[in-house]
Amino acid sequence: MNGREQAEEKIIEFLNSDERVAIVTGTHMHQKLDLVINVLCEHLFGENILFRTYTLENASRFLKASAKLKTGVAYRGGLNNIYIDTLKERTWGKHGDPIHTAVVYPLKPMSSEKLRTEAISNLLDRVKVKKLILVSNQDTLDLTWAASINTKIVYDSLEDDPEYHQRVIDDIASKGFKRL
Repeated sequence: MNGREQAEEKIIEFLNSDERVAIVTGTHMHQKLDLVINVLCEHLFGENILFRTYTLENASRFLKASAKLKTGVAYRGGLNNIYIDTLKERTWGKHGDPIHTAVVYPLKPMSSEKLRTEAISNLLDRVKVKKLILVSNQDTLDLTWAASINTKIVYDSLEDDPEYHQRVIDDIASKGFKRL
């Protein structure tokens, strides 16, 4: 099974490992990000976390903020600071240093090889994050570029909603994509 408990355990294992990059996929569309953020807030202490998303409006919605979030501002997440930026390069670098963990969500905009390469290179080589977690929202996209990532975490909805889980699996297959 690839339920919540197993996914949470794998995220914690990743945080304690020497691996730098992990990808979280699965049929639990919106809950994957919630799970990642919750685990980070519960298991990191006094760290800076960077949340990189497509737009600042998305950041507010995804993180369930009541107001629009801004770059360069530290928001509390447990005992940690959460900074926000976007896949637009002009928003990069407005965060506290060092960044322990960066979370990129959703992955659909990363379908562009140029954007993906720039965003990941920036986080790993310039920001020098210790951990990078890539989180898909929908797995109905080509993720073959992520096949070389060693840490793959799957959070499926099979336990909670078997019919929904099967619909998502069928949708992925109908579009010709394979699961990681």
